Amino acid sequence: LDRDTAEVAGLVLRAGQLLMLMTEPGTVALVESLSAAPDSVFELERQHFGCSHAEVTAELAVRWRLPTALVDTIYTAGDPLAAQPFAPPGAALRLASVLADAGHDGLDPVAALAQAQPPLLERLRLDPQCLVEMIEPQVRITAALGELLP
Repeated sequence: LDRDTAEVAGLVLRAGQLLMLMTEPGTVALVESLSAAPDSVFELERQHFGCSHAEVTAELAVRWRLPTALVDTIYTAGDPLAAQPFAPPGAALRLASVLADAGHDGLDPVAALAQAQPPLLERLRLDPQCLVEMIEPQVRITAALGELLP
């Protein structure tokens, strides 16, 4: 995967959630309250908004005139298995989203991946246990941020 595209996609993926929050705060609060299972927010957003934050962010990226590869990565992260043709960058972004959310929620990220996205892991031919050594503990990732804040 193109590292720059992956990094920027990861940084902007949640922008759609912010736009949804600005326009429909009550519905976003409802979705958040219902999203107990890892990675469930995408489907809950579709049920309550008719689209996911990935799709909203992708539309925003189009309006910002960001590169097509970036827009496609963000858009396909919303439902990577439905993308035709299959788009590994969007799939990787979705998996990164699961990992980030699991770390934020204090869950084992590998277990969260195995629970939330078994078909996607299978499609990418990834064994979640192979990722254990590659995933930085959330505490280490966020420690530097804590040092920056007063």
